[in-house]
Formats: sequence, C-alpha cells, structure tokens
Amino acid sequence: MFRFLVNLGRIQVAKAKWKAPKYRGLKEEIRDHESRSTIWNEKHEPMMPVFMTSFKPVTIKGEQGRAYTVELGKAKYESPVAIHLNLKSSPENPVRTQLGELKLAFEGSTITMLPQGKKYSRKEGYWFEADTGVKWPNYLIRMVEDLASRTGFTELRIPSPETLYWYKEPAYSNPKTRGKIQARMRVFYEKIAAAEGYKLNESKDFFVKKIS
Repeated sequence: MFRFLVNLGRIQVAKAKWKAPKYRGLKEEIRDHESRSTIWNEKHEPMMPVFMTSFKPVTIKGEQGRAYTVELGKAKYESPVAIHLNLKSSPENPVRTQLGELKLAFEGSTITMLPQGKKYSRKEGYWFEADTGVKWPNYLIRMVEDLASRTGFTELRIPSPETLYWYKEPAYSNPKTRGKIQARMRVFYEKIAAAEGYKLNESKDFFVKKIS
C-alpha cells in the first residue's frame, strides 16, 4: 500500500508490500472535472514507487535571507502528485508562498511533467531566478531528469499546451482576453521545452526527451 503522509511540509512514505496506490479523494476531486484533460494514469506503475521513495526534499538558500523548499506533495485535477516549490521565508514576505508546482504522471519508463505557476507569485519567481540563475520550472524539470535517470526511466514528456483543459477554457477570461492567455501559455511551455532540449513529437501532443 502506498500513501502520502504530510507532516510539517515534509513527505514521509509509508510502505508495506507494494500494491496499486490508492489516493484518497482522487476520484472525488476529478469527478466534477471530467471534461478536463488529465495526465494521470490510474493504472499502477511499478516504477513510480522507486521514484517517490528516492525523492529527497531540498532547501535552497537565497539572498537577503530568502529560503526556498522543494517538496513532494499532493496536487489536484491533472494529477494527484506534484513537486512543490515554496518560498519558505524572506524579509519581504515572511509567509510561506508557493511559486509553482510540477505535476507528475508515470507510465512505464516515462514520466510526464506539467509545470503550473501561481497567479500571484510572479515577484517571487523573479527572486528565485535571481538567486539560482534559472527559472523555477526549469529547475524542477532538471531535478526530475536527474532522479529519473538514476531510477531507470528512459523518457520524459511535457504536454503541449493545446491539449490542456486550462488552455481550452482559460480561467478568468472573456472573448477579448482568451487569445492573449492562450498565447502566453504557448510561449511558457515552448520556452521551457526549448531550453531543456525537448522536441515536439509527430502527433504534436507532447514535447519529448530521451534520457539514459
């Protein structure tokens, strides 16, 4: 049995014999959003627990007293699992703030990654890039690539934005702003894919990268 225990922002993995993972509330969370494209495959993937148990939380020290945490945790809609990047503390913002998350899905030796930012964390994203020299989605993707290569995965994918629910039905949009939001999403995903060496596949639904 596989389940997540969240304690003070850290993930502890409780395991006995590996069986198909059951995520409490997953079906309930997705039930009202059946029209949304999802990257999650509910079939048990034997390689997934290896990745999960090998993941280690990271704390990143920045300038001016800033500190960031990278943790494995729960997500909603497209996948119940994600890597979260949080601004743990800073003189300007003592409250814990999530910059973004990288949702994960597992299928055989392939990991699908879906980066999603937070609407009100743009300033914190600039701080992270200034402190690390890399944008936050690229940082998380490189973390996954490194761990995936050490745990037997051979392929990584990023969905094309046109396949996503929030591209087809942008939140807080109207006919005048829909096109602008979709254009920003295309640029967001295409820049990440290009920077990390991912190529659009023939069916144009994923940016793909092979790893050894």
